[in-house]
Amino acid sequence: MKRTNLSIFGLSAAFLLVAVRGVAETNADPTDKSLWITSIARVGESDTFIASTANGLLMQPASVESFPIGNIESKRTLYTHPAAVWAVTCTADGKTVASVDYRGNLATYDTASEKMTLHENALERWCQALITEPTSQSVVAGNEAGKISVWSFAEAKITRGTCSDRASDLTRSTATCCE
Repeated sequence: MKRTNLSIFGLSAAFLLVAVRGVAETNADPTDKSLWITSIARVGESDTFIASTANGLLMQPASVESFPIGNIESKRTLYTHPAAVWAVTCTADGKTVASVDYRGNLATYDTASEKMTLHENALERWCQALITEPTSQSVVAGNEAGKISVWSFAEAKITRGTCSDRASDLTRSTATCCE
């Protein structure tokens, strides 16, 4: 079993992985249903964190979980995606959580009402980077095809984006590239 130690907010990522759902393993058995933690973010300025999950099978449902750093055993599922969740982020005010899954579905979650809205195929597959911009009005997503997209919470659509020169862009969704 291989472990990698990274530092997140001064905490060992290995500690967080073990504490949230188990130990990440390399060369995992594809039939293994163990849960991966794919991304962790802080909820506003609170002591609460959120984690995106996957189970090794990309097209299987996965969730976004919440836990206070002082009691990570009390984690709870906020909502579920239809596929592996690659990245999660939260606005600076802690009011909105956003996450993206393998299929490019973007979920937004209102922390006050505890309501999740799923925007199917809002982004392209393989978005593995997601961050809230400073005004908390949008999220910025990046994928393995080299594309960057800005999703507006208020407009519920991509408002700005880049397209790469790759041939695969010929089959891209019109929703993912702005004119």
